[in-house]
Amino acid sequence: MRASSVVAAVLMAGGTVGAQSYPVPEGSHYGHRPIAYHNGHHPSPDYGHASTAQEGFLRGLAELPRAAGSYNYQTSLALVNREEARRQALITGMMYRQWDAARRQANREARAQYHREHRATAEDLTALAKQRIPKRLTARQYEPALGKLHWPAVLASEPFAAGRARIDELMRSRTVAQSGLGTANHRQVRALVTQMNETLRQEIRTLSPSEYVAAQKFLKSLNYEARLELPIAGLAAN
Repeated sequence: MRASSVVAAVLMAGGTVGAQSYPVPEGSHYGHRPIAYHNGHHPSPDYGHASTAQEGFLRGLAELPRAAGSYNYQTSLALVNREEARRQALITGMMYRQWDAARRQANREARAQYHREHRATAEDLTALAKQRIPKRLTARQYEPALGKLHWPAVLASEPFAAGRARIDELMRSRTVAQSGLGTANHRQVRALVTQMNETLRQEIRTLSPSEYVAAQKFLKSLNYEARLELPIAGLAAN
């Protein structure tokens, strides 16, 4: 059924409705509205609500286009807001990536500038190399003329007895020809020092920090001492 037919049927069912305009009393905020006569009764002012079912139907029917338009407007406004939020997020992400790239570039340039200004000289490299060289055994730790080692208390204990005895023998048997880096004497001493270092790590829980460090330093100096050639004046007396 068409909308016009529906409207006509409603009007016919409602009967004849007369309407006459009367002014609203002074001070009313409703303004001038029509006052309708209904079936001969005294007219009453219309304050914005439907007085009959037919009127309510017609008002509702008239509100449909406005409601549809409002819905379409609100929907389009929400889509616009969503797209704007997405655009702002893209802009923010792009700005962050640009900032991060600039920060990284600034850090690289700062590091390069620092290295240029603090480039090590030949003297610096020589001094650094000397600092990394292990210290030799002291006169209280080693007597080159006799080839005699004086072991610290930790390394003089039973767990190190076998390695200690073999190293003592090797250090006493050193000669000018069989001493220094690359010789069989040095390779054997180095292997035994490595084994004693491993034993020392296994005993770490039974040692104080100072005892552990002192033993480690002795073994390091012993290995370095075995790398050096024995001078004629320091030849062991067998």
